[in-house]
Amino acid sequence: MGYQRNKAYLLAFDDPDYEGLEVRARGLSINRALAAMRLASVFDKGIDQNYSPEDLSKIDALMRMFAGCPAGCGQEHEELADQGGGHYTSRIISWNLEDEDGAPLTPDYKTFTDQDADFSMSIVMAWLQGVLSSPAPLDGTSSDGKPPEVVSIPMETLSPVLLS
Repeated sequence: MGYQRNKAYLLAFDDPDYEGLEVRARGLSINRALAAMRLASVFDKGIDQNYSPEDLSKIDALMRMFAGCPAGCGQEHEELADQGGGHYTSRIISWNLEDEDGAPLTPDYKTFTDQDADFSMSIVMAWLQGVLSSPAPLDGTSSDGKPPEVVSIPMETLSPVLLS
């Protein structure tokens, strides 16, 4: 039996408006992570800029990279050409997003892209931050890998009162 890696990222949000939102997502291969960084570079201009058709195409590809292609997508995606073309699969494992009535929303492309832009982009950027950042260093209390020092615990016979 071989090893299967099932890494999941619990996305972190700095915005207090997203307190309580939990999104779990899968990571990316190195090739896809590099492509995601190139696609995300469109935001270096700032959100308030007028986007060119090429910029909008990058944003769409980034959304698909996270949420997968919509059902019935008939496009062959250039950035997947090294894998024979095809479609993006959703990186979303789960979320606790609900509608106004408290009903859970399906974590798919349609639901994701039906949300307002700043919310969806916050999720994508949190995902990229989680996937592309290096793990936090261990705190200073971490040992050097040696077992803890063995300490003898004094033992004495219990008094008859405690034995009953």
